[in-house]
This record gives sequence, C-alpha cells and structure tokens, in this order.
Amino acid sequence: MVPYLEKTYATLEEVKDEYFDGLIVTGAPVENLDFTQVDYWNEFTQLLNWSKTHVKQRLFICWAAQAALNYDFGIPKYQVEQKIFGVFKHHIKQANPLLHGLKDVFYLPHSRRTTIQSSDVTRHDDLNIILDSSSTGPQLITTVDRRDTFITGHPEYNTNTLADEYFRDRKNEIPINLPENYFYANDPSKQVINRWHDAGIRLFTNWLNQVETL
Repeated sequence: MVPYLEKTYATLEEVKDEYFDGLIVTGAPVENLDFTQVDYWNEFTQLLNWSKTHVKQRLFICWAAQAALNYDFGIPKYQVEQKIFGVFKHHIKQANPLLHGLKDVFYLPHSRRTTIQSSDVTRHDDLNIILDSSSTGPQLITTVDRRDTFITGHPEYNTNTLADEYFRDRKNEIPINLPENYFYANDPSKQVINRWHDAGIRLFTNWLNQVETL
C-alpha cells in the first residue's frame, strides 16, 4: 500500500505553490472525538487555510463539513441519542443551482453520531441552508458567495456501504440499528434498495458545473 500512496498521492508541501479549481474533503468515523482531539486536526486546518487562497471551490462531506464549519464559523456539533443511519428523504424548498434537475423529494444516505443545528447556522449571514431535515439536521449548506459547499450526508456512497457498516458492527458486537429505508422490507437478508444513486450523481454534477462557472 505504501508504494501506491507514494506514487498516487501528494502532500500539501508538494502542491502548496499550485492553484486548483476544486477541492473535495471527505468524512471519517471520528465524530465522537472533539475536533482538536483528531490526530490530523492540525493538518486539516493547514489544508483549510491554504485552500482559501489556492482553490476556487471547496466541497466538504460529512465529518469534514462539520469540522470546516466549526473551524471557519465556530459552529458546534452535537451528539445524537440514536445514530443517524440510513437513507433519508429530503424536500426541496427553494431553488438552487446545486439542486438543478433533482426531484422535489429525493433520498440521500447518512451515517453519523453527531449533528449540527440549523439555529447555529442561521446566525451567520454568510451561510445559507439549502436543504434541512427534522431527521438529519441541515443537509446542504453553502456560503453566500457559493465558494464553499457543506454536505452532512453521503451522496457518494456505493450501494452496499451502509450494509457493510451494519454487518461489521454486528460482527464486532457494537450496538447498531438497521439502516432506515435501506433493505427491502427492512430485512437485512434481502437486497438493498438504492434510492439515492441518481440524486448523488446530480449533486456532484451540479457542483462540478458550478466550479466551471464561478
């Protein structure tokens, strides 16, 4: 694995003098830790500071969305009593280029033990909540200048990602509920119903189109 990483990946030090159209920062299963307790918090904040002057568009997903909102805006995260786990329904309530081509109601996966609150986001005039949900909390947030996008769910998930997580935790005797709206008839022995594939592709396509136009 190390030779592959050395051949394929670059460190921030190696690219710090270059400029990029877009940056995507994905999540990690570290939401139960305070942000500053995460081993790579210093590296993460260095990346954020560098990208403000070297990247046109930034996209943060799941933990990375919560972390970036905390670092740049001081928005806290909150532990939830029951893990937000499954495929949840979202309703479009306002037009936005990131939602172009999506149905008024669509589904996206979530898997996390923390959330953020809408009231903390709306205190900031330079942030817009594009999608919100009573089940998952704010799902899609952008800065007013549309330079930064924060997605608290996982539109990038493969069909079996939540299943793999569910069976892994069951094997390790970690308490976990069935993912909502996921297995046919809520039976983990049956097939997965992928309700989010088209919506996920559309979201990322719209973000890439935005990178080209802004």
